[in-house]
Amino acid sequence: MEVIQQRQAQSFCVGTRQIQLHEVQRRTIHDNRMRIQRNRDRASTNYKPSPRSERKPNNESRWNHDETKRKRRVAKYQLYETQGKAKSSLKEGFRSIKVTYMKIVANF
Repeated sequence: MEVIQQRQAQSFCVGTRQIQLHEVQRRTIHDNRMRIQRNRDRASTNYKPSPRSERKPNNESRWNHDETKRKRRVAKYQLYETQGKAKSSLKEGFRSIKVTYMKIVANF
């Protein structure tokens, strides 16, 4: 349970800043803690975007160049060719094994 008593705020100027002082008496279990807060408006007025966020997006990607597209297409063709060779090699191997076993069975 806490008891809060708040008094009238006092304001005074220091240079170009206006500071308001609020005197608050608070009684809780944690009486010895001190709290310091900043006004959120102050941070938003001095905001400057970083140079990274001002960078313009590059419309031309290296993946969209014609030469790169051609290289990718040729690589796919080579992959298909290699897969086809491996598949036909396996088929021939199984066919030769099948023929060999057929000859063995036919001789008995």
